[in-house]
Amino acid sequence: MNAVVTTLLIILAVLALLVLGGWYLLKLSRRPVLEINLYPTEGKKWRNAEKAAEWSKWFLKNDFEPAGTFECWEMPYIIISGYVRPSDQMIGALCEHAEAGIWIDIGVQYENGDGLTVSNAPSGGSLDPMPGQTKFYLKEGSPDEILVKAITERRPTGRVAGAKGEFAFFFEEQYRREMKWRLGRGGPTP
Repeated sequence: MNAVVTTLLIILAVLALLVLGGWYLLKLSRRPVLEINLYPTEGKKWRNAEKAAEWSKWFLKNDFEPAGTFECWEMPYIIISGYVRPSDQMIGALCEHAEAGIWIDIGVQYENGDGLTVSNAPSGGSLDPMPGQTKFYLKEGSPDEILVKAITERRPTGRVAGAKGEFAFFFEEQYRREMKWRLGRGGPTP
């Protein structure tokens, strides 16, 4: 009888540890990612390869230069292809998220730290923008509509030219700045 009770107690203790460990891991997985590190990739496959190829060609046709394709170990469910358009000091990003889908962003960074982003991200616009960061979400917008909106809304002067070799750093820095601002306010808020 003592062996049965001892065995049951051991089983209950193991189950309790598994439940608590699972709860802890779940809690960790729901914390916001504060910083990201992009690293070049060639082997990552786009889930929507047809749309990714179409929009990549669109960027090239519209005078954007490729700045690399990246993965992010902090968010393994995302892939980003960067583009720059030095003639207009614009940056483009083709992004795909495993659940949110595929979209493009076109942005402008200003010398004073402000910025403009125009996007067709399907879940975009659910969070309030950081001060100085103007964002427009054209959820059903075509790449042409997004580009026209970015050109129309950008400031005539004070834009920072994006360089191909600096795309990853720029993207990481913008993400870090916004997360720092959000956490300083108590976390992501609508």
